[in-house]
Amino acid sequence: MSASSRTALHVLRLVLRSQPTQLPRRAASSAATAAAALVQDTDNSSSSSSAPTKSHAIPFAELTARSSFLESESDEYTTASLLLPAREVDLEPIPWPTLFPHAGTLPPKSKFCDPIFRLVSQDRYKDALLIYSEILSHNDKVRRGVLAGHSIRIQHRHAYLRPAIHSLKKGDHKSTLMWLGIYPNRPATYNHPALKSVWAPMIEIFINDKGSFRDDPEFLAEFLVLAGRKGLLPTLLPPILPHLTFAFPPEDSTSILGRAIQAYRESTTSDTSDSARAQYQEEIVDAQIAGWWGSYLRKLIIAGWKDQARYLVDHKPFSGEWDGITRKYIQEELEDEKRKPDSIRIADTSSVIRRIRSSLVDLPTPTELATLLRALSHPLLKSEHPTLAARYKSRFTRPPSTHKARRLPTIQQKLWIHAEILNLQLEGRHQDAVDLFRDNFIWIGLPDQTKIYGEIPVIDRRMVKSYPSIHILTSVIPSIIYTLPHPTSKSAQTFYSTYIDSINTYPPSLRPTSATYSTLLRELTYHAGSLAGLRALRALTDNGIEPGQESYAAVLYALAGRRQIDQFWSLFSQAERENMLRTRTYRGLVAVLVKTGLAKDAEKVFWRAKERYKDEDVFEGLEIATK
Repeated sequence: MSASSRTALHVLRLVLRSQPTQLPRRAASSAATAAAALVQDTDNSSSSSSAPTKSHAIPFAELTARSSFLESESDEYTTASLLLPAREVDLEPIPWPTLFPHAGTLPPKSKFCDPIFRLVSQDRYKDALLIYSEILSHNDKVRRGVLAGHSIRIQHRHAYLRPAIHSLKKGDHKSTLMWLGIYPNRPATYNHPALKSVWAPMIEIFINDKGSFRDDPEFLAEFLVLAGRKGLLPTLLPPILPHLTFAFPPEDSTSILGRAIQAYRESTTSDTSDSARAQYQEEIVDAQIAGWWGSYLRKLIIAGWKDQARYLVDHKPFSGEWDGITRKYIQEELEDEKRKPDSIRIADTSSVIRRIRSSLVDLPTPTELATLLRALSHPLLKSEHPTLAARYKSRFTRPPSTHKARRLPTIQQKLWIHAEILNLQLEGRHQDAVDLFRDNFIWIGLPDQTKIYGEIPVIDRRMVKSYPSIHILTSVIPSIIYTLPHPTSKSAQTFYSTYIDSINTYPPSLRPTSATYSTLLRELTYHAGSLAGLRALRALTDNGIEPGQESYAAVLYALAGRRQIDQFWSLFSQAERENMLRTRTYRGLVAVLVKTGLAKDAEKVFWRAKERYKDEDVFEGLEIATK
């Protein structure tokens, strides 16, 4: 008997023994018949194998039927299916023994969401944002247990920067932060040109289109904190930091910067790991943070917030040391309160070449440089030295050898632009002077352009701009007033009132000086009349502002030139009481009064000056041309 036959008989006997009930006669006879047939086949096969002289040929089909036991086409399978009991189907998994009580529960698996990426690839930002919002709502409900199921994971992709920039242009700040929330994180690395080019469009919107978000500090704070969590501060903070310092009070800018840096540290360093990689990352972060705080401190000093800068020095917000250039700033600007000596003035005006060489060693004043530039444009000098002007500009504005890759304008470059503005004003090209200022400097320390022009003029976005000084602002104010919409008399008064109302919002270094007030009042009296200038001057003094001697002189000259003698003598007496008149002012007033036909008033001013200065000859060398 073969092994397969023995196994079949064993299974059949087990089945017959386990039947609790009597089989029907027909089924029993069938089973017996099948068993008898199986036994007979087995005996025949055994007898044939034991008798070598008598061979029996077995067909191939019969061998195939025997070898396919319990298959659907075999008789054995049919017999077994009739005798075996029905099998109960149990879909529950077999419990597996575990060591922990929670090992049997499977954690919910998050799934990636690709529809958002597909919609963003098709520039369907609105539809993608709708799905994104629904996913966030779903995940929040799952997290709070309100909804059963799995959370949906959104894969972070670099492609989501495009919809973030699109939302920022539209002014949708909430969507901007949502898109940046699914931008990939970066480790603590140094900034490099590739990253700068990627984020240049967003930085341009921040600085040029949105005015550094001076009116929305909450969004700026959220943006920088998110940038810190994403590890993007090395790229985004340096170009935004000057605007953060100049656009907001120190207490606000310090808080915003501190929160952003704290978020950056928490996301790029580890408090638990002592591996070599973790230590390397921490060294990079410490150096970056020290550099950012040092840059912020220097900008505070430049902006004029010296008290706040001293407080920051005394309460250092990081554990390292100030860098070398910051220590130099602290020593020269905070510890040494002595004023820096003025630039050496050029005394020898006989030789332009000598003046050029001197200016390369000691920086000239803007007026002196403007005079030198006009001298370089003289036909005689241009014929003898045709390339002198170009070579001088290259030498004068060239960055130092230690900063050859510098992109921001140097002090010499700003001085050169200042001198060019002064020369354009002398030529009467006020619109060109304003355009030159707007292309090279950030519009700050002045009234908002939308308020004085009605709209923001189109400017060159490719220019790298820097912050102006109060001296440059003072120089460009006359050209700005000349380019205001007509009638200029009304626009000048609007400009003046808007400027005075905004003074407290400017950094200390950009607030008006006595020269600025005198320029404002001189232009106001010229364009809007001497009485407008007088009212403005009285308003300043009533508010406790000392506009300076030049301001009184500007209004007095205007009143004398327009023969408004009553107002002239009222202001003249006030200026004398407050010691706001200089010898030069007396000389100028006498000349203006004589030219306008007010000889008696001129004589009166003459004797008032004589009485005031006694033995000093105030009017020595004064020549008055009368009609």
